[in-house]
Amino acid sequence: MNKNIEIYGLRSIIEAIDSSKEISKVLLIKSSSSSILFRSLVEKLEKESIKYSYVPKEKFNKYKNKNHQGAVAILSPVPLMSIEELIELTYNESKQLTYLLLDGITDTRNFGAIIRTSVAAGVTGIIISQNNSAPINSDVIKTSSGSVFNIPIARVNNLKDAIIHIKSLGIEIYSLSEKASKSIYNKDYKKSVGLILGSEDKGITKGVLNLSDDILMIPISSNIDSLNVSAAFSAVIFELVRQRNYWAKKCNLEKKKKKLTFTRNFSLFLLALLIFISSCSSNIYNKFDDPILVKNILEVNDSIVKKDPVNLLIQPSPVNKFLRYPLGLAINNLANDNPDEKFRIWLEKNENRSNRLEKLISNKQIDQLKRYNNSFNDFLKNIGQEPIIINDIDIKKNIERLKRFYDSKGYFDSNITYDSIIEFNQLTAKYSVETKERYLIDSITVNIESKDLDSLYKVNINQSRIKKGEFFTIDKLVLERDRLIKLFKNNGINNFQQRSINYQVLIDSTGNLKKIPIILNVKNIDQETDYQIKKIDNINIFVESLDELSNIDSYTDSINYNGINIFSKGKLNYYPKSLTEPIFFNKTDYYSEENKILTSRYFSNLGNFKYPRIIYEENDKSLTSSIFLFPRERFSLGFDLDFTHSNIEDFGISLGSNLNIRNIFRRTENLSINLKNSIGASKDISILDDSFFNLFELGGNLNLRIPRAVLPFNSNKIIRKEMNPVTNIILGTTLQKNIGLDKQYYSSIYEINWSPKAYSKVNFKILDFEYVNNQNISNYFNVYRNSYDKLNYISSLYNLDQSIIDENGDLLIPDGTNKFIKQVLNNETSLEDDNEFFKDVNSILERKERLTENNIIIGSSLTINRNTQESFLDEDFSQIRVKLELVGNLFNEILKSNNINSDGKVEISNIIPSQYAKAEINYIKHFLLNSGNVFALRAFTGFAVPYGNSNYIPFSRSYYAGGSNDNRAWKAYKLGPGSSNNINEFNEANFKIAFNFEYRSKISGKLNGALFIDIGNIWNFNDNVDDKSMTFDNFSDLKELAVGSGAGLRYDFNFFVLRLDVGFKTHNPSQIKGKRWFNDFKLKKAVYNIGINYPF
Repeated sequence: MNKNIEIYGLRSIIEAIDSSKEISKVLLIKSSSSSILFRSLVEKLEKESIKYSYVPKEKFNKYKNKNHQGAVAILSPVPLMSIEELIELTYNESKQLTYLLLDGITDTRNFGAIIRTSVAAGVTGIIISQNNSAPINSDVIKTSSGSVFNIPIARVNNLKDAIIHIKSLGIEIYSLSEKASKSIYNKDYKKSVGLILGSEDKGITKGVLNLSDDILMIPISSNIDSLNVSAAFSAVIFELVRQRNYWAKKCNLEKKKKKLTFTRNFSLFLLALLIFISSCSSNIYNKFDDPILVKNILEVNDSIVKKDPVNLLIQPSPVNKFLRYPLGLAINNLANDNPDEKFRIWLEKNENRSNRLEKLISNKQIDQLKRYNNSFNDFLKNIGQEPIIINDIDIKKNIERLKRFYDSKGYFDSNITYDSIIEFNQLTAKYSVETKERYLIDSITVNIESKDLDSLYKVNINQSRIKKGEFFTIDKLVLERDRLIKLFKNNGINNFQQRSINYQVLIDSTGNLKKIPIILNVKNIDQETDYQIKKIDNINIFVESLDELSNIDSYTDSINYNGINIFSKGKLNYYPKSLTEPIFFNKTDYYSEENKILTSRYFSNLGNFKYPRIIYEENDKSLTSSIFLFPRERFSLGFDLDFTHSNIEDFGISLGSNLNIRNIFRRTENLSINLKNSIGASKDISILDDSFFNLFELGGNLNLRIPRAVLPFNSNKIIRKEMNPVTNIILGTTLQKNIGLDKQYYSSIYEINWSPKAYSKVNFKILDFEYVNNQNISNYFNVYRNSYDKLNYISSLYNLDQSIIDENGDLLIPDGTNKFIKQVLNNETSLEDDNEFFKDVNSILERKERLTENNIIIGSSLTINRNTQESFLDEDFSQIRVKLELVGNLFNEILKSNNINSDGKVEISNIIPSQYAKAEINYIKHFLLNSGNVFALRAFTGFAVPYGNSNYIPFSRSYYAGGSNDNRAWKAYKLGPGSSNNINEFNEANFKIAFNFEYRSKISGKLNGALFIDIGNIWNFNDNVDDKSMTFDNFSDLKELAVGSGAGLRYDFNFFVLRLDVGFKTHNPSQIKGKRWFNDFKLKKAVYNIGINYPF
């Protein structure tokens, strides 16, 4: 435990100094001083005041197997901290703290004795200066009997800065000097104090004494001049402990009383906090003459109704509150109704202000300043909220709306009253409803004039929504009306109109009879025309033209296909089957409104026609259906320009183009040719080119869209036509120069999409092929610097080959790194295979091979997505997505016979195709709360298990954690795996769990706020990673779930939402156990996320 750590090599020592390692001393060989790097090291040692000495070359014989380059640094075994870290670790204003500051204590034995006494007396922390201080070496450790490991020690450049820092906390500083007049026994040490000790010969420096609150001396016999500094410290610390123990005993009874009343005091604190918030709110409301509406209450039969849509009938809504505070109203109060006058008053308030401004800027600029003030005032009004003031008209309308609502529910005798509660100019509007007895449906009389309609009604009467003896509601009448409309229109009545249906609701005017007779009337169109059931006897398709023929009235070409007449202006450019296939009705079918809608939707989804129209012409007892199709332009070209930001790219510009060729094979297929070129800038990735735009990507793909399911078998019974199946065949390639490895991707996809139900979609990728070709593998260690630094450090300890390092002692990239790895694994160095460093080298090689080897990924996947969201504005919905993926099974089985390598793996052209199974589920739920706020949650889990031909998952198919759409307290790729401390630049794994909870509240206008909790992590599971901190072995590893919490702002620009979130590390699994919760919950460790739209 007490053994010193040694660092060998010039570059390694310089890096240790730059990374603030605590170095006790440095040993140098004088003959090495001619090197530029050697001189740089000496300059840095002198600048940082680190002790060094020149020793004979023979002294380095024991380091002959080390690549020392004439320099060895000895690190202190005791970690030192900064004054800020010491204060953060130890400061607690409720405790009696003692900080010891040592000024010029250079004797190691005195230093060790002082440390030992400090630990015994419970000193909070020791502070020493960078210069003129004893080193923490074996002598100090020995003298302190190991106590040096039991007390925090801070090192500062200047002791004066530490004194100022401590005094800023309200702690007094006392210096010990034999020249003082006040005795240590005449001082009160009950409060926190700082004590300064100086060396026995020089004492405390004058500048430090001047900053002291008091100077004390120890009364001693005249026979001696002074005490040894460690003895003097023992005397003063004994007095301090004596006083504090006395007062501790005296206050013990008081503490017991406080402990008994803690719960009560805490409750009072919470009450005081609520009162404080309320008082702040009161000050905001008191500005207005009329009381401000802060709450609407609906009470039904003496019970308050909260989560019910009926509350939306009460208007206007009260002022919005964020955490019970009317922030929007507060912002609005900052604005001024007359900003010009306010600016004038500000300008003239101080008679010299206007003159000073005119000397600094021109009158024109003063006018501009005034306009800026007006613009800011308008901004405050836009994001603020106007005060909500209710009047008698609002109250009357609310009562009328509530009365109509409860009438519609069968409470015709309901009584509604209004009352108001006003406190501190805040108005609570209370509406009380007494429903009384509910009316029942007594009898149902049906009068239908059309015989055809009457027969349809009687056949389906068991589906009626209104039943005798049930409670009366208007909703039931509406549902029954809609049922009848759908019934008639889908069973041959093409011209049925809603106005033909009406009800007579006969309510007893005396209020004695609580039963309602209902009369249902279904009238004809007019007195002369009955509604009749009709069949379709003829179907015509009319295809318009895009050229000059579009102006003629007649059609020049025609064909009859399967009984359907097709007419076109000019030559017909479509195979007849592609035009008849979208039709959902046939000749002799009864008219169906549903089939008409399905047909129109299908033609629209083809992407070949605009505004398809379907018209029915009535014959005597039949219908002729005419479908008019207006073709789109066969060729269309589009361009798009995007500005991008990603985890790798700081800033990017993307230019894309799209050429769309419609009806390419005359079967309404569409071919899209897409090209995309982007350039970007990155400061986080090591790229040799120093130009600003150092990232590049060029890609393109072909997408053939076929508006039907293309399978080798008849799938009509499984994937029916009304499910709108679409087959996509995609071929693409992308060339990337971003993270330094210069990848090229080749991909092809053969997939089918369809919608089995209204809210459901299915994606079946029959073939998903991806080939990844890494073109710049030699640049790997320039990109993954963590791996290189670790390997380079191991090389500085064990490398024996001078040909693989540069003049600074660093491994050459790539030849030096590759050769050193090979030497280590072939036991050509002094590094034994049971050494942890040997395992590290092997791990570095495995990760390098994984990230740089070319990949072939061939598989299939099935994705099922159900989303009940009606529109973008719908905030009460759920969504679930399930995906299953199998990769490499069939492909590897085909290749197995002639492509097995020495390891028993399938290999083709030096590439081992991937093989794994992957499954994931993602669930999202939004709850619309009664206040209009939203509570949203997301649960995700996914895992990918390699087997057969693979030991791991390809990087592009792995999971990562962190980022603006995941756990917002960590940056993307910087969380996990498991409890490891993001040891790589891009941390990923094959198993992920994530939970996100977010409360979204309206602040004012378009400004919204949010509080969130993000939970999740990634792990390695059943792959080639053995590090226990990174693997998921059993359910106890769920303790490594990271928790982030925070708050955010959202501003709605109508077409997108700009989002700013601040995340705090609430539970950090990379910390040691016992320090995971709230240890990193600090503003300086917060992560700021900027995003577009909501994360889920």
